[in-house]
Amino acid sequence: MDQFGKLEFEELFKYANEKGIIGFSSPFDSESSNMLNELGMPLFKIASCDITNIQHLRQIANFKKPIILSTGASSIEEIDEAINTIFKEGNFQLILLACTLNY
Repeated sequence: MDQFGKLEFEELFKYANEKGIIGFSSPFDSESSNMLNELGMPLFKIASCDITNIQHLRQIANFKKPIILSTGASSIEEIDEAINTIFKEGNFQLILLACTLNY
C-alpha cells in the first residue's frame, strides 16, 4: 500500500478536481488497485516495474478504465505480452510511455 490511505487519496482527488486536474496514481498491489477504483479514479498508471505482473495487469484492465503503461527498461517481448494481456481483458484504452531509466 502507498504512503497515502483512502482518506488522503480522497482529499487529493477532491483538490485535483477542484483545480481541473485529473488525479491518478500507480497502485502496486491488489488492495490499492481496488481502493483507487472504488474512489472513482478515472484512469490507472502502471509502473514499468509491474509490466510483467500479469495478475496486476489483468485486475486493472478489468476496471475498464484508461491505462497508462510505462515501459521503462522492458523488452519488446515484455511490452507485447503486457499489451496482449490488457487487450484480452477487453480493455483497449491504453497509452504507452516510452520511458528511459537512468539513475
